[in-house]
Amino acid sequence: DKYWHNLAGANHQHEPPELHQQISPNVTKPRMQTSARRVMAIPELLDMVTHELDGKDLCMLMYVSKSFFNATGPLIWKRVPRLEVIMSLLDGVQAHRKVWDGGRLTITLPPKLDFGRYNIYAYWVQALHIDGANVNSLKIINLDSFARLLGGRSPLPNLRQLTASAFNRLNESLRDVINLFMSPLLVEIRVVLPQDRRRVRKRWGGRVPSSYDPEFLEKLKMRCPDIETIEFYLDRNYAPGHDWFTHCTPNDRIRTTLSSFTNLRSFSSSVHILEPAVIGVIGELPHLESLGIQGMPWPSSVLDPQLSIPETWFPVLKHLQLRRIPDKDIQTLWRQSPIVRKLVSLVIQADVESSYTRNWVSPFLKALPGLSPCLEDVIFSVHVAGWSQSVEIPRYHWDIFKGETLATAVVAYQNAVSEGRIA
Repeated sequence: DKYWHNLAGANHQHEPPELHQQISPNVTKPRMQTSARRVMAIPELLDMVTHELDGKDLCMLMYVSKSFFNATGPLIWKRVPRLEVIMSLLDGVQAHRKVWDGGRLTITLPPKLDFGRYNIYAYWVQALHIDGANVNSLKIINLDSFARLLGGRSPLPNLRQLTASAFNRLNESLRDVINLFMSPLLVEIRVVLPQDRRRVRKRWGGRVPSSYDPEFLEKLKMRCPDIETIEFYLDRNYAPGHDWFTHCTPNDRIRTTLSSFTNLRSFSSSVHILEPAVIGVIGELPHLESLGIQGMPWPSSVLDPQLSIPETWFPVLKHLQLRRIPDKDIQTLWRQSPIVRKLVSLVIQADVESSYTRNWVSPFLKALPGLSPCLEDVIFSVHVAGWSQSVEIPRYHWDIFKGETLATAVVAYQNAVSEGRIA
């Protein structure tokens, strides 16, 4: 990651002198013998060298010649891990990230922007990760002037994957950046939750504010017609009198827009998608192969126990991820043959709220092979209240759940691993 820090701070140091001549005509062009330049420009040689090096060495190689610059640049800049790296391609941009302040990032764009260097690198970027960090932690000054000078064109014309992460709710700056970087070639967009529970505040969690959802989906549909992967999480409603959250129910605009994503292959979102009015919309998407559902710290059942879905729903579903979903809903899902019979991979993260949590896992795992006969890859993990991390229980140790409460079984397994009694 260190070379990205260097790139963000001084991109011109990693450019060959010939490129400076292209960007700034006043720079003197160095002399190089014709034969040597021809050798260094042989495509087969460039390809052989560049594919044997890692990121740091490729970064150094960019300075050797314009030929190496053009050969290594697309490899290095294919995936960019931070927004400030992209913005630093514009001369005069100032970016400050305060680690001690929750990763707060402030980017200041000058009123007048020079796109000379930016236009060279921007075409190489195919994946961008925007790290929003904490609440209100991303601030971009003069973003409007950047968008205006683009004149309606995409800032990263070949962008195919866009990921944004935030510990908490998305602030206005982060939402504006996501909207700006939606590209016509985009096939994957993720607004992800942090997996480390210590990085999620008790009363928030990374969410798309509910008022933003219809706009977010409608813009995505309009600007990214070939989108195949969507991940985003609805905001939650807080009930102060009870000190808990309730999930937001998607409105008609959201459901209508979701139904129009007929090319969608993968969809991950909040537990709200189990609502009767939504699961039918998702179930009728013809190409949906992967479904991810994220619950809440205070789970309440969403599915109707009497649910019976049509055989035509979820025609090609193969991958299912369930995190913090109430056990009643998990068991209801496994009574829906169209959902579970064709599954190839499964991820379940179950919560154990107390030592009195009933053991629903043992009979569920016992019945799993018969209900989902095509399963090849199963990850089952359990999180005990008060623990910082979940514990993954391998398939060959599922017998620990027999005859035990969930909390007792997980603690016994963890102790056995720590003491070396089981691998």
